[in-house]
Amino acid sequence: MQAEFARRKGLSHRYSGGNIFASRIVCGDCGAFFGPKVWHSNSKYRRIIWQCNEKFNGEKKCATPHLREEDIKARFLAAFNKLLGSKDALLEDCRLMQTALTDCSAIDAELDGLLREIEVVTELTQRCIQENAQSAQSQEEYTERYNAYVARYEKAKARADALQEQKNSGRPRRMSLAALCLNWPNVVMPSPSLMNASG
Repeated sequence: MQAEFARRKGLSHRYSGGNIFASRIVCGDCGAFFGPKVWHSNSKYRRIIWQCNEKFNGEKKCATPHLREEDIKARFLAAFNKLLGSKDALLEDCRLMQTALTDCSAIDAELDGLLREIEVVTELTQRCIQENAQSAQSQEEYTERYNAYVARYEKAKARADALQEQKNSGRPRRMSLAALCLNWPNVVMPSPSLMNASG
């Protein structure tokens, strides 16, 4: 859920989830989302069209044409039918992607090595501090040795944090693919009533 909030926040235009096509159709001219508009709302010619939400904002008008909602629905259903026609192949592709995304063995191996490095450097740093406190020695040499340990620690820590972030960032995609693989065999054609409910 947090990943979806972050994705929506990162969009350059306002997100809307009030319609199944909302925030899905992007203007090829300015990059804004298309939104539904009602034409002739109080007459027998009433119809819903979709056009760029930024079409009339600013000095330059977007050149993209409006789309009739019935055309959008027809194209969606055609694309969905095409997907259903290759259901098994798509499911196999999803499983392959899921395997690729869930294989974190290389990251885990590198993380293990980095955590061992961090433990070793922490121990060396503590020993260095203790030796300096217990016996007289050149403070210049001590500072040089201490700074080298700190730099080594920070380098390992930064790499470990980056790998952990890389691993965590793939988790929402892995979960989405897992849900798709689980539910895809049960996917059926949307009913006309569902499609009509969007308008």
